[in-house]
Amino acid sequence: MDAIAAGRFYDAERWVASDRPIQFVYPENRRKTPLRPLQAAIRSGQHDVVLLLLANGYRTDLERRCPYNEALRYGGDHVVRLLLAWNVDVTTADVWAILSCYDVDILEEFWRRGADLTRGNELAGNLGSSTSKRQLYPALLTPPDPESAVIQLLR
Repeated sequence: MDAIAAGRFYDAERWVASDRPIQFVYPENRRKTPLRPLQAAIRSGQHDVVLLLLANGYRTDLERRCPYNEALRYGGDHVVRLLLAWNVDVTTADVWAILSCYDVDILEEFWRRGADLTRGNELAGNLGSSTSKRQLYPALLTPPDPESAVIQLLR
């Protein structure tokens, strides 16, 4: 874990190669949960470590927090696309995190894979709360593709 937090990819790779456990085990006391390996790799933008963990069987379904929430907030589009490529479940992602993305293609990919962007009226609240930096406005102001998942959602 320290190797990941410090950005030492080769140390993390040696750890995995030596058959040491990579899956995070949550402590009994929920208040003392440290950064998890996947969370640390995402937060530090280490695409290669995220890939190393996923390729070696790290189970994202055992995470208490959805990895997409971390990736959308800290990791950047490349980490989000990596998680999508590894078919990490999008339905557990928080709607606010998905809507914080400024890439319409990523938003549509979440929609296609079953993420409910209307859950809790988050989409309406997000669009109605402010006009500054709203990620969906460019898609709404350009001639829409009638098959666009975002356009279909707004109808």
